[in-house]
Amino acid sequence: MHFFYILLPDETHKPTVHGSGFRGINYNLFAFASTLHPDLALIDGYQGMEGNGPVSGTPVNHKICVAITNWFSADRVSLEIMGIDFAKVGYLNYCASTGLGDPDLKKIEIIGESIKNHIKPYKLSDNIDEQLIWMKSA
Repeated sequence: MHFFYILLPDETHKPTVHGSGFRGINYNLFAFASTLHPDLALIDGYQGMEGNGPVSGTPVNHKICVAITNWFSADRVSLEIMGIDFAKVGYLNYCASTGLGDPDLKKIEIIGESIKNHIKPYKLSDNIDEQLIWMKSA
């Protein structure tokens, strides 16, 4: 089993990892995914955050946890329970288009209650239109 994390020595590398913008961060997450993928993904959704997180968002008491051996499926299920359209998430769309994951929820085995019983639509960031720049051609 492999667990990966990245330690950056200081803030000087943040612009590189974040890609200096929304298009870059989506691409960089996709690029990392081809080699850095854990064997176990745990998403703690006991308390989520909507809106302008991670600093100015609003807490959402969701009380849910996603645990799965496929990181892509973990993110895909989490989007669904947050009421977020998969088509708007750049790095996951890049991954799906290159075969790093399958967005079809019917192909993900859900143990426990149905996802439908736990959907809480989250408010997106005020700058969501800027974040969707990845959808436009370069």
